[in-house]
Amino acid sequence: MADLQALHAGVVSVARLHRGHHEARGVGPPTAAVLANFAWGLLGFGMAIAVMHVAVVQFGAAVGLSLALGTCVTSNLTLWGIGRRAMHKVHNKRRETTDTM
Repeated sequence: MADLQALHAGVVSVARLHRGHHEARGVGPPTAAVLANFAWGLLGFGMAIAVMHVAVVQFGAAVGLSLALGTCVTSNLTLWGIGRRAMHKVHNKRRETTDTM
């Protein structure tokens, strides 16, 4: 949990250093999107670290690292697929509303 808070503080600090042209405080829509979505990727990375921690002891370094990599890749592909599905729903809903006009 402390890592998540430290990473969040770092992202906010970087966002405030790079003042954007969207708002006076420098926290615009792209920065808001990063802050809203970075925790999911960090969760996948944390799961991969936990898998590695357990699997290396049980099965050895090569298998443990491979399982950790597989966990991280699977987590990221799952998040990517969920995002794509959500975008398709929004796109199709917009298309339906413009077709009825």
